[in-house]
Amino acid sequence: MQRLNEMPRTARSTGALIAVLAWAFGCVHALGAPVRTFKPGEHPRLYFWREDIPKLRAMMTDTRKSAYGGVTGAALTADIIKKADHFLTLKSVKAKSGTIVPLNPPDGGPPYLDDRPGIPNEWWMSSVERTARPAIEAMVTAYLLTGERKYADRAIAICNAMLDWPKWWDSAGYKHVWHGTQEHVYQVAYVYDCLFDELQRRGLTAKYQRAMIEKAIIPLVKYARGPSLFGKMGTIQKTSRGERWANKDSAMTASIGIGALVLLGDVPGMEPHVEFAVDRLRQWSDEPLSEAGIDGLSVEGAMYSAYGFYGPFRFAEALFHAAGDRRVYDLATIRNNPVAMLYTTVAEGERIVGADGVERPEGVGHFNWSASDRISRSSGLCTMMLLQQRLRDPAARNACRLILRTLGNPLETWETHRLPVFMQLMAFDPTEPLAAVEPAEKSLLLPNAGYAVLRSGFYDPDTVALMLRCGRLGCKFRHSQNALKLHAFGRWFLAGGGYSAPQHSAAYSTLLLDGKSQIPRPVEDGHRIDASLTPALDYARGVLTGVYPLEDEQNTFSREVMFVAPGYALLRDTVNGAREVASLFQPARATIGAARRVEKAEVVARDERGFTLRNGPVDLRVRFLAPAMRAVEFTKPNECFPVGDADAKKPWRHAIIAHAFPREDKRHELLTLLCPEKRDVPQGVRGEVIRTATGGIAGVKVTSNAAEDFVAFADTDTIAGDARVMMVRRDGSRFALVYGRSLSVSGRPWLTLGARGGAGFARENGVWVGAVELETPADVTVRLPQTVRAVELNGKPLAARWWHYDSARQVLTIRSLPHGRTRVSARTAP
Repeated sequence: MQRLNEMPRTARSTGALIAVLAWAFGCVHALGAPVRTFKPGEHPRLYFWREDIPKLRAMMTDTRKSAYGGVTGAALTADIIKKADHFLTLKSVKAKSGTIVPLNPPDGGPPYLDDRPGIPNEWWMSSVERTARPAIEAMVTAYLLTGERKYADRAIAICNAMLDWPKWWDSAGYKHVWHGTQEHVYQVAYVYDCLFDELQRRGLTAKYQRAMIEKAIIPLVKYARGPSLFGKMGTIQKTSRGERWANKDSAMTASIGIGALVLLGDVPGMEPHVEFAVDRLRQWSDEPLSEAGIDGLSVEGAMYSAYGFYGPFRFAEALFHAAGDRRVYDLATIRNNPVAMLYTTVAEGERIVGADGVERPEGVGHFNWSASDRISRSSGLCTMMLLQQRLRDPAARNACRLILRTLGNPLETWETHRLPVFMQLMAFDPTEPLAAVEPAEKSLLLPNAGYAVLRSGFYDPDTVALMLRCGRLGCKFRHSQNALKLHAFGRWFLAGGGYSAPQHSAAYSTLLLDGKSQIPRPVEDGHRIDASLTPALDYARGVLTGVYPLEDEQNTFSREVMFVAPGYALLRDTVNGAREVASLFQPARATIGAARRVEKAEVVARDERGFTLRNGPVDLRVRFLAPAMRAVEFTKPNECFPVGDADAKKPWRHAIIAHAFPREDKRHELLTLLCPEKRDVPQGVRGEVIRTATGGIAGVKVTSNAAEDFVAFADTDTIAGDARVMMVRRDGSRFALVYGRSLSVSGRPWLTLGARGGAGFARENGVWVGAVELETPADVTVRLPQTVRAVELNGKPLAARWWHYDSARQVLTIRSLPHGRTRVSARTAP
């Protein structure tokens, strides 16, 4: 098979001009794997080949149900045609701000709506994204299904107006290529690809080719190479705000690839642009410091990771389908993104019964520091359906299935007006999918993105999930270091403020120091996040240095989260360099479900010991263990607490503040217990501070209806060791140490590591399960009261020569455990 640079270069009627423009912005790359050879005019091909059209039309009478979604092929195609019929006669639509916008774009370019009174920050792009692209895609797809020319005529009429615009991005007051450009590329490429015969019959192909090159490929490549944002030849550089690979950058790169790919064989000089896009996405995936690279999650947050992932996915599918080229699908970020999205996705809303009879909450939202929203409004459920068919990585495929299982809603209830209708057809799969299995790890650290996600499970409606953020910048440049989000039993409790919140840390559940929020600038070395995640205890810590504008420029704020799933979470906040400290909580305001129901976490009680948030049948009890703090609720827009940045005059939407007593030594230690519970099943969780001989805080005793835990930061009468945090349940069924070597209980060695690290074990269903993380290979000894019969490491049996159980001492020794993280399972006698 021929490579991309060996494809025919037969110029069409645009002649030498297009060739010059294309090659002028081309770049030399080592081209990729062998791909299919394109012939001039061979369309469609990006998502369907000509031979696929009869298969699509056969779906119109297919009464089998899709494995995910429970909708038949006949119902799906009928819905697409219904949407297309709606757009055939639609003259105008209502934009997000309420502005009436004509569906047929005006001549001379789009109006920029910012200059209209009462309509701030409104772009034409937002209207195009919500109306023109879905309308065009619905009508083009309806034409493929029915062959009726009326759909093609209307789609071409809308698209043709855009071809005459002087540029494909917002005009007045905005200097950069933006999302509108990518949206235009997607819709123009889809029309050019699927309606090529119609365009050729009307003599329009050259016009589409010229517009794609002059108004998309050339400005996008120039912008991608520009020194203002990136280095020469597409090398990733830091931006002026410390951001790497935001959603617009990945979508922009994917648009270059799609725009060039659809013109291959028709226009000379497109091959280098396809390779340029592949190379930039490879950098996005492989760059060690990239916020999106290793983790598969963008610095901008979960929802924006989904949106930023959608562009590369669309390009990956086009490149794979059209050319048989898997290079983008095989990138680490593409594989990791579904896993990251799984951990940062929570089910929310009222309980419903899915197509498979399983009861689940309605809708899915993202853990995020911007506009928390349903996954179907960003990367899309169809993306997950296609990925679980395309990816070769088992963990990534299973993550897609788990997200789909979490949803459980029929396809017709999804917000399909934002999803490409052709992807619904591509994702239709009437075969029975493989069973989804929960990942072995319930919690996950995403260090490059700066997130620690602590969970009790996944698609279980009673999942409790927390997220600690300590990374570069917050989503959409929100300064929310060491902020906490919490979701429990299908309900939001602590969440960020969303788009309309101020852009300072006063919009999130973190701390204010001396009445000031965090500095609104990139923090290069002033933060770090780490975690020790075990079945007994999930621990995460974020450390900040010098991020508050205080007299002491080396002020520090350390937040430790200790989560014992699903019962409670203990916060330990340590501050140096501030006289006054205020603990801030941002109650959730979420919009749920297809009916867009507003869900609120309301304060129902508060005193000097804490407060209670209520959301439906679920409560979150927040107790201040040390020191005693009175919670004050701010609900009115004019009740704005003073902050220390440029956004000081912006009011909070809603907040709860608890003040600690000022300290002259500027050293504070705050302990807060978070207890989510269903009111009809109260857990009775209580916390009691354990003091040292000198009056300091040694730890906390947490009791509930079913258990009693000791969480210690120093030696107590019960626990001793050298770890940062130690935890043991009174009955011995759970124990853990965090960043140390030893843990003793009542003078008896309980857990000993031959090298510094973290470890924790819990007894579940008659099996001891644990996790050990070591800095260097070492032996590990664990006290287990039952005789051990077999040991597994990471799910594989461990040979007897590598472990020994001393029945007299009731101690299991595992020899030469490798460095890094290892899952351990010990099966004991009945």
